[in-house]
Amino acid sequence: MEVTAEPAVELPVEVAEEVKTVSPALAERINQLATELNDKAVKAAELRVFEVTRAAGEQTAQAERELADAAQTVNDLEERLDVLSNQYNISCST
Repeated sequence: MEVTAEPAVELPVEVAEEVKTVSPALAERINQLATELNDKAVKAAELRVFEVTRAAGEQTAQAERELADAAQTVNDLEERLDVLSNQYNISCST
């Protein structure tokens, strides 16, 4: 069974005139809504970039603090090793 579409019937003159009258206003409103939506999307993206950048900065600062702590621990252990090595060398030589 094949379905065929009927030819489109033209709009009544009054309806066609009303469509012609409201079309520019409708197009302008659609344009305004699209612009508002785009602005909100851009602001949301900018906020997300700010949040990610801030979080990355916090993680970098934390990593730098941990690295400084680790370096201090290594220095402390090296000093302790030097002291113990000196004590061992003194006790072995006597």
